[in-house]
Amino acid sequence: MSLPVFVVGRNRSGTTWLANQLCEHPDIVGVQHERHHGIHESAYFRMIDGRYGDLSERINYAEFVEVMEASDFFRLAGADKDFLYSLWPTNYERVFRAVMDRFADEHGAKAWLEKADVQEAALQKVLAAYPDARIVGIIRDPVTNTASTVAPLPSDGSAGWRPWMLLRMPLVWAYTTKVLKAFARRNDRVCLVRYEQMREDLEGTLRCVVGALGLAWDPAVLGQTYKPQSSFRSKEDRKKALSPAEKALVRVVASVGLLMPRCLLRLADRLRQWQRGRRPLPWWFFRLSPFFQDDPRQYDDVFGRPGTSPAETAVEKP
Repeated sequence: MSLPVFVVGRNRSGTTWLANQLCEHPDIVGVQHERHHGIHESAYFRMIDGRYGDLSERINYAEFVEVMEASDFFRLAGADKDFLYSLWPTNYERVFRAVMDRFADEHGAKAWLEKADVQEAALQKVLAAYPDARIVGIIRDPVTNTASTVAPLPSDGSAGWRPWMLLRMPLVWAYTTKVLKAFARRNDRVCLVRYEQMREDLEGTLRCVVGALGLAWDPAVLGQTYKPQSSFRSKEDRKKALSPAEKALVRVVASVGLLMPRCLLRLADRLRQWQRGRRPLPWWFFRLSPFFQDDPRQYDDVFGRPGTSPAETAVEKP
């Protein structure tokens, strides 16, 4: 079997950049597509695991297969219906492992990589289900992380989104940072890097990560098939994303969040997940489907403004 590698971190923390760089290694493969900015996040353990009930029940597994086979991730991984149905009886963890192991074998890779958001329960399940898995966490400064998140939002705070995000994002950052550091302390299969460290010394950072994965260093890792994303069109936009007062607010809220017990932050995160319920899967699960060929959302650029082709968007490198 191939080595499972999970790159995890908050949105806008550099997970896509890190994952795409690691996938340049000849022994690592990930599900990638230009419409997904390179690495495609399956959100499997965040949105799919448990969604269709007990997969040992035929009717549940049939529903699961019909949806998964139509999703971009499984289609790009080459998991057609015949292959998925051949896995039954099975469970969520074994299906994902079988799909990714076969994908790695087809590409002659020793490891497969999945990019994921930080979910404490999901990380625990991954480490328990895959004893050989490696977790690579990335942490970014709370101010730049929040700035990158709110940059596409109107600066006038219309609809109340910007003020709310300036309070919520630092708390989410604190929770994910505490989770990643706690996992790293308890488990030698988890290694952490910092976004700022990658910007200052990309090669040194990637050498450490590749070594932690037990793979030999290869200069190909420094290649760049997919350009790094950015929420900013220029360095000037980066500087103006947050006012001095907003930056101070973010740092205070983030500091308070780090002092809060993780159980309280976990409760808030679980409440957010519960409120989502079993809503329809997000449209980007099926971005490459013919159903979206005439939908402007197929051009969702990194700034979140629909109707703009990526080819028309100048993006600053991180």
